[in-house]
This record gives sequence, structure tokens and C-alpha cells, in this order.
Amino acid sequence: MGKKIKLPESPLKDEDWPWTRPEELHLYLQMQRQLFEADRSNALPVFDALTYIVTEIWDNAETPRDCAVTIPLWIVETLAGGFLRYRDAAESGRSVTFGEAYGIEGGGQGKKPRISIEFRKLRDIRVVTTIAFRKEQGIKIEASIQEMSEKTGLSRSQVRRIWQKHRKQAVSAVRNLKTRVSS
Repeated sequence: MGKKIKLPESPLKDEDWPWTRPEELHLYLQMQRQLFEADRSNALPVFDALTYIVTEIWDNAETPRDCAVTIPLWIVETLAGGFLRYRDAAESGRSVTFGEAYGIEGGGQGKKPRISIEFRKLRDIRVVTTIAFRKEQGIKIEASIQEMSEKTGLSRSQVRRIWQKHRKQAVSAVRNLKTRVSS
């Protein structure tokens, strides 16, 4: 019954991500909060959760642009805290980028930015979850691996390695989601 959510950062750009109903969105926001609580120095789950909330509103063309929006306090606190770090650094003359203030970039010379690492993990989760959803629908794994390879630009061997590494978790997540949504 819910609206489809289009995610701009998804490697599966031409497909709807499975979180399309309000209860599924709620589950996803809970997962993002757990990720954030596990590492409060990483604001990426906060930005991702905010993107989902706003995308839900954008997808409803009838929503007035001046409407009030309910955003969980943990998201607002993190956004305000990062901005205060950014502002305080600027006021004291220190050079801190916006991404560093939120802990999503930087981290030392030669290190990959956290945002790159986290979005690669997110891509992998989406790839294996999509394969697991298709497996549940009776589609052969190899056909799904080929399809994900084409959609993501990854080689089939890369997609296969991602699937092998995370398949148990993905199959379990799909089973749990199916159980929660059907109850």
C-alpha cells in the first residue's frame, strides 16, 4: 500500500529497494539507528535515515513544501552536533571540512574515506538482499548474480564473492522481513 522509495545512491537505480511500505521504512530506520548507536562517531546512518524520510515525502506530490515533518531526535541531535563541531572549528581558526565534522571523511593520509567504505558495504547489502529476495521468488542464484553484475557494473566473480560472504545473513534477513511484514 505504501509508496515506492527511489534511492539515488543505490547501485540498483532502475529498481525499487524493498523498503516500500511504512512498516518496512520503520524497520529500516530502526536498523540505521542500531548502526549509529554501535558507532556514534559515524553519522552516515543518520544521513541515510534522513534521506529515506525525505524521499518518502518527495514521492508524495501532494505534500505541501511547508509542512511539518517528524524526524527522530537521534537524527536531529547528530545533525546539530556535527554542525556545532564544524562551526566551532571555523570560529577557532581550525580547518575542518563539513565531512570531517560529521566523521564521514578524513581519517588520515592514505585511508579511504569512511563514506566510500560504508557505501560499499551498503551496496553489498543491497546486492545480496536483492539476490535473496529473488531466491525466495524461485529465481536461480546464477541468474541473479548475472543480473546484479550488469546492474552494478561489478564482475560476476565480485558479485559471487559478495553473495558467498553474506548469503546467510541476507537469506535470514529476507525471511525475517517476510515474517514481520506478513504478521
